[in-house]
Amino acid sequence: MLRVTALGTEPYLLPLAVLVVWWLASTGRRNEAVMFAIAVAGAELLFQTLKLIFRVPRPEPFFGLATPLTYSFPSGHTLSCAVYFTRLAAALPPKLLIRLAAAALILAIGLSRIYLGFHYPSDVLGGYAAAVVWLAALEIVQRPRVRH
Repeated sequence: MLRVTALGTEPYLLPLAVLVVWWLASTGRRNEAVMFAIAVAGAELLFQTLKLIFRVPRPEPFFGLATPLTYSFPSGHTLSCAVYFTRLAAALPPKLLIRLAAAALILAIGLSRIYLGFHYPSDVLGGYAAAVVWLAALEIVQRPRVRH
C-alpha cells in the first residue's frame, strides 16, 4: 500500500505531467496541453486551500508510520490523482481499458490513504467530491459557446 500511495505523490506525478503536456503540445493539441496543466495545477491549489479552510486534524497513522504535517481534509492524494488520471485518460485514445485502469488507480490510491491511516474515509470522499466539482468546472469552461 505504501507503493500505491506513492503513485499519488509529486515525484511520480510531476515528471509524468511534464511529459503529458509536452506530448499534447507537440502533437498539435495545445489547448488540451494547457487544460491539462491548468487542471493539475488547479487541483493542487484547490486541495491546499481546502485544507487551510477546514483544518481537520489527521488520524493517527497505522503501522508506526509518521503523521503527515498537513491537515487531513480533503485528501490531496485523492483529489490530485482523480483530476490527473481522469484528464490523462481523456487525452489518450478512448479505450475502455484505459479508463478502467485510470478508475482503478484512482480508487486504489484513495483506499491506500485510508488503509495506512493517513486519512479518514470522509477525507478521501471529500477529495473525490472536490475533484468532480473541479473537473466539471473545467469542462464547462472548455465547452464551446453557442450564441443564439
